[in-house]
Amino acid sequence: MYLFNMDEESPSSLTDISMAWVCRNVEVLCVAQEDGSLHFRHCPVFPQELADQLLHKMADEGVLNDRTVGIFQNPEHLRLRCAYIRSSQLSAEAFRLSLCPHKLQELKASHIHSDVTISDVLHSLTSNELCRQGLQTLLMDGLRLYGEAGEESLQASFNMLRSGENFLTKQQSEPEFLPIVKSLVNLQKNTFHCHPIESELTADFARSCKYVLICKHMQVAGESNLTQLCECLRRYSDREIFIREVLTHLYNHTSDMEEPQPHILKLVLAGMRHHTDSLHVQLVASACVFNLTVQELVLGMPLRLLGDVVQQLLTAMKNFPNHEQLQKNCLLTLCSDHILQVVPFDRYEAAKLIMMLLGNHEDQTVQRMAVAVVSILVSKLSTEEISELGAEAFIMKQLLSIVQQKASLGVVDSTLKFALSALWNLTDETPTACRHFIQCQGIELYMELLESYYSESSVQQKLLGLLNNVAEVEELRMELMSEDLVEHIVSLLINPVVEVDVIYFAGGILAHLVSVRGPVWSLDAELHSTVQEKLHSSVLSWSSPEHAMVSYRSPQYCNMLQSEGGTDILRVLSSHPDTHSDVKCLTENILKILERNLHPANCDALSVLNKAG
Repeated sequence: MYLFNMDEESPSSLTDISMAWVCRNVEVLCVAQEDGSLHFRHCPVFPQELADQLLHKMADEGVLNDRTVGIFQNPEHLRLRCAYIRSSQLSAEAFRLSLCPHKLQELKASHIHSDVTISDVLHSLTSNELCRQGLQTLLMDGLRLYGEAGEESLQASFNMLRSGENFLTKQQSEPEFLPIVKSLVNLQKNTFHCHPIESELTADFARSCKYVLICKHMQVAGESNLTQLCECLRRYSDREIFIREVLTHLYNHTSDMEEPQPHILKLVLAGMRHHTDSLHVQLVASACVFNLTVQELVLGMPLRLLGDVVQQLLTAMKNFPNHEQLQKNCLLTLCSDHILQVVPFDRYEAAKLIMMLLGNHEDQTVQRMAVAVVSILVSKLSTEEISELGAEAFIMKQLLSIVQQKASLGVVDSTLKFALSALWNLTDETPTACRHFIQCQGIELYMELLESYYSESSVQQKLLGLLNNVAEVEELRMELMSEDLVEHIVSLLINPVVEVDVIYFAGGILAHLVSVRGPVWSLDAELHSTVQEKLHSSVLSWSSPEHAMVSYRSPQYCNMLQSEGGTDILRVLSSHPDTHSDVKCLTENILKILERNLHPANCDALSVLNKAG
């Protein structure tokens, strides 16, 4: 039995939901000032922790910029202590006006996407005495050193900040090292590592140092074991060069995990989020994610954490669309029934993204995994989402191209079957997708496949399932008026060794074509009579409850028939004296199927009584 972190398994907190809503609606909630910055229309006094959370959330959601940061210009209502502005779009002036009036204790300003420099940040901070006295943590990796003021201004600004902690940044020998460590009486964390990571102290030396064993309160960040690696990830996730080396070691340590490790997965996710533009980090991290979620391990991970991981993998795939190995890494993790069926994430956007990326790669492994993932994702979408996805013509072209490629080789493999399933699902109750299918010469291709894969029941079912979707669209039925196609479908309808699913869809297509609501029959009149005759005999032989069509076994259809008044109509037909005997037989059998599905307990009881009698 797996132990879960209850916070990860619990629903999102009201605070998180509210913060996300504010981020999405910040423009509506604010008015613009003369300088273009935004101020809240009505702003109560926020608790200080909530103000910090709001700034952090805005940065994470990508909405923190020179306009929106203006809401923090009033420190009386929104008081900041820990300012997280990583990867935001802030100018030096906006930073100075909106954040420096606060009594900041922590500032995480790594990888700001603008021309802000370390010199700019320090100059702005030191202009406020409260910041000079209170600042304890400052992260600015990914920023250039000097602004217009130059090196002297940078050094002067550093000197004005109160020293918050000592750093050991030079390689030391053992005699020099021990006195230094002993002097750092408040030291709780330090890093021991070897070349090439911004070398501080060698891991071997850290392991051999007796003083480390004495300082039991000390947390060691290194590469010797999982505990040290996790400490590295936790403490230095902002340092790209460091993190990518740590992840490389972590990959080796997680290659044969036996128990789920949600806390490690969470740390890897944090590293990926901090370095979305680093191919190396995303590549190694995605490999670690696969190790941590492979097979049964994924079942021990909190669903919300897995959802966040999936979204990050999709972001990595989008950011590096042409890197084959990264695509493979991400798809390997996504090829999990548990993830595709249970984990919460945006399946519509995922399916669309993967189909877009599929065109960039001819590698058979990438193609196979991508088509498999898309096929399952599409089956989980709502009717509205399928309709939107089916309206994307490029998806239809991409899938038909894969089918054509496989058919030209005479191959029947998982890629072909998944592609056919995806096409089938995409055209279900989606006239636009059916039109795209026709425009892409899909009917001609499917006619060839029906003949070349005549003995492959699973392929035939998928082919006819899609053609049945086309036949359901009245204005498209004429496209199916091909003598060769109709004759082939009739042969499947009457073939005694064909699977019931194939017969069902064959009958559905023919019924639509000869329906009074269908197009004017444009083929041979004798063929028309043959179709009607074979449909009639087929319906009578397959309509009994014992031969109920597989596609309609689900109680979903029985409930739908009952809720929409179909049951009452069937009862009237069954009891009316003028009802044709064939129709009466059909309605009575359908009513038996309904009774079996809607009231299974009653049927079981009747069965017992009959046997007893």
